[in-house]
Amino acid sequence: AVVALLLVVKVVVVVVVVVVVVVVVVVVVVVVIAVRVLEEKEKKEEEEEDIKEEEEGEKEEEEEEEEEEEEEEEEEEEEEEEEEKEEEEEEIEVGEKETR
Repeated sequence: AVVALLLVVKVVVVVVVVVVVVVVVVVVVVVVIAVRVLEEKEKKEEEEEDIKEEEEGEKEEEEEEEEEEEEEEEEEEEEEEEEEKEEEEEEIEVGEKETR
């Protein structure tokens, strides 16, 4: 009877150890998978943020280029106006010299 009892105790201990090991392995696998999934989500979010930042940067560059073009056009117009004024002044001076 004692030998049978010891045999039963040994079997129960082995079964408990096997169950604990299996549970630990399953938990570790689940944690590893969860970590990988979270890392992938973070990478996707970072990529999306990078894309948004690039698009915003491109928009800002386009706006800056448009502003620069407008400024250049305004400067050209001012230069043309100054040239016209100078030509008119020269014509007036030439006209005054001729009248003398």
